[in-house]
Amino acid sequence: DDARWWYELWNSIRKAVFTGVTIMLTPMGPAMQAWGALLLLVGYIAAFVRASPYTHQWLNGLERDALSTDAMTLFLGLALFLNETNDHLGGHERGQESFKLFQKGVPWSFAQQARGHHNTEKIGQNTRIWLNRQVLKKETFWPGHPTSRIILDSSGVPQMVIEASSPERVSKVEVFHAIKSPSSFSRSWRDAQVVQTGKNRWTASLPVLDVKDYVFSFANLTYDNTVVRSTDFEAAIPAALGKARATDKRSSTLYTGDDGIGVWTDVAEVEGPGGIKGFRSTNKRRGSGTEQLADPKWQAPEGTDLGFDFYCTQPVTLTFVAENHYEGTIEITASDDWQKMIINRKTLLNRFSKKPLSGWEKVGRIKFLPKGDSDITKVIFSEFRWVKYKN
Repeated sequence: DDARWWYELWNSIRKAVFTGVTIMLTPMGPAMQAWGALLLLVGYIAAFVRASPYTHQWLNGLERDALSTDAMTLFLGLALFLNETNDHLGGHERGQESFKLFQKGVPWSFAQQARGHHNTEKIGQNTRIWLNRQVLKKETFWPGHPTSRIILDSSGVPQMVIEASSPERVSKVEVFHAIKSPSSFSRSWRDAQVVQTGKNRWTASLPVLDVKDYVFSFANLTYDNTVVRSTDFEAAIPAALGKARATDKRSSTLYTGDDGIGVWTDVAEVEGPGGIKGFRSTNKRRGSGTEQLADPKWQAPEGTDLGFDFYCTQPVTLTFVAENHYEGTIEITASDDWQKMIINRKTLLNRFSKKPLSGWEKVGRIKFLPKGDSDITKVIFSEFRWVKYKN
């Protein structure tokens, strides 16, 4: 239609706007990207129906149907983000439930690594031993599935209880727990203190900040032949279990050097001058990071910046990343003594919008990366903490 000469220009502009909005919404996650794209598509459909730019009506109908299909696909795709996987009942930990659907007699086993990301170095040689047993039919020991549950102890504190198969061959029991966060992939898993309370029974206290919030837990049992079996993933609201008590407290100290090293990736514990404990990154390429800030216990109080101590005898330049999208350059200066640093939130810029970080309150993960040829393994980090800033 000659009267609709502007339509091809409009078509190019709408595609550019669609792409731009999707990129701008990247920091907010795929669910918000889908919502933004859906709203744009609805507007595009309305504009197209009103304009009907083609002289042949079947072409107008074809493009209208194509746009409508795109909108319907996005609308149905939102179910991926607005279903039970976004509440306390879903998440990747529930994948174990599929084993219960197997026919009787079909062998199964699983092990999951806390704070792992496609890496399984902490769960032994499970695959090789399993294949030797199930495929090559070799006589190898494989323990039964452990049982687990969350209860209240005698004082009302939530407690994880594990009962093991073949307890005489158990060499280590690890219990992990997280609180509150309904999104499985954003939880910060803590290491719980485990106590053996019977021949085949182990328990671990799971302190919480609020008895009305969920507490999550699972355990890994390592056996003397390196096999690791995970318990079921447990979730409970302490208040629903009885007269529960909240014994946990918020902390402004993220890592003191005395514990908590397990929540950092690719690190080794070391001592600096004065016998002060810290950790050193062991990965020259990927650096080290933590998701501990996602735990409500260690979330940033309002009006604070992140501080830490470091020891390094040569200058090192690092890139600091918060929530994958905010970045800033960190200059580590050389000294024979421990030094202090505070990372001002305003120095961290969003790599898309170039706007500074407004506050640390919603930051759940941080990471130190080497910049250029700098050697991050030369730096010892310690005493991460929240520091009140002056306006």
